[in-house]
Amino acid sequence: MNRDPVHFRKHLSAVDTIFFDLDGTLYLGHKPIAGAARAVGRLRALGKCVYFLSNNSSKSKRQYVERLRAFDIPATDDEVILSTDSLVAYLRAQRIGRVHVLGTRGLCDAVAHAGIAVVDRNPEYVVIGYDTELTYAKLAAACRHINAGVPMLATHCDLFCPSEDGPLPDVGSFLEMLKAATGKSPEQIFGKPTPSMLAAIQARAPVDPARALMVGDRLYTDMRFARNIGAKSLLVLSGETRMDQLSATDFSPDFVLDSVADMV
Repeated sequence: MNRDPVHFRKHLSAVDTIFFDLDGTLYLGHKPIAGAARAVGRLRALGKCVYFLSNNSSKSKRQYVERLRAFDIPATDDEVILSTDSLVAYLRAQRIGRVHVLGTRGLCDAVAHAGIAVVDRNPEYVVIGYDTELTYAKLAAACRHINAGVPMLATHCDLFCPSEDGPLPDVGSFLEMLKAATGKSPEQIFGKPTPSMLAAIQARAPVDPARALMVGDRLYTDMRFARNIGAKSLLVLSGETRMDQLSATDFSPDFVLDSVADMV
């Protein structure tokens, strides 16, 4: 683990592809991280291939593209990789035709767009996503299916979502609540840190993880994802993780910087 920006920059020549986490890394809630747009632009000018990775399944790719562009970071739909991509790929590979979704309209639309029916009766799976439109009725409906023996899938495992007002409950918190109520856990979880996110990228273009760098603010998703796929890792201290938390983890990122602005 190295905290020297100059030392980090010397290693950029060994990197072809950079995976950026979004919330907590390029922006925090509705505020951009200072210098983030310049850093991404400079890295692209150096010939780096850039992707934007998020576990947040509450929004569509188009919504993320629009948010990034509002922060002066140009992006395309193909450059945005969500936990939803891995989930949908799994459902299609398993030839699943009917699911019940505890999630936002955006998540339901993404599943339906893939040709998988979103239903209230006789689903093959219950899909749990980050639901910013959550109601008790939706929780009760999901529990009825789970209690009846329908297996669960979760888009990701983040316990909370960072915001300018502090942490807010995310899918991991929902899963803890559902387990307390039903005694059941998901059959499979997608998104970082699982390698399924890399598979979603490699379905679009060849990427060598040994020449890739994951940039993020979370140890248990971003940095573990880098380790799981064999990529280099850069932890930024602009979001969730504090420097004093590194001593309590069972592994260290390759590099630590205050923010993405220090990358260039």
